[in-house]
Amino acid sequence: MKMTRATILLLVLAATFLIGGILEPFLPHPGQPFNEASAIHSFVIAVLVFAWCKAHAAQRNTAPPSGSVLVAAILPPIGVPLYFFRSMPWRQASIATLKAIGYLFVVAALFQGGYYVGYQFVA
Repeated sequence: MKMTRATILLLVLAATFLIGGILEPFLPHPGQPFNEASAIHSFVIAVLVFAWCKAHAAQRNTAPPSGSVLVAAILPPIGVPLYFFRSMPWRQASIATLKAIGYLFVVAALFQGGYYVGYQFVA
């Protein structure tokens, strides 16, 4: 089975959370919410979410709603559901939003798991 570009981008995004978690304990100020690494990761997240929205729309043979892709990249918790509700019927958008919430829990768990692994090497 061939993976779509949108799926690959989601896997790469998830990998950044795992890698970020592993690297976090090695940083000068581990656990601080706003450090250099989190700024870089935020930029990477924005680029990947932007690319994902474009790939998702292309996969569905639709044009992404104007402005929604940019909002999704800048503020994903609000922008991704906005993108869904502006580009899909209400029912599909609701299901996609629930899946996105599940994905958010998965990447948070990947970050925490990575942090635990990284901390084992530092301690």
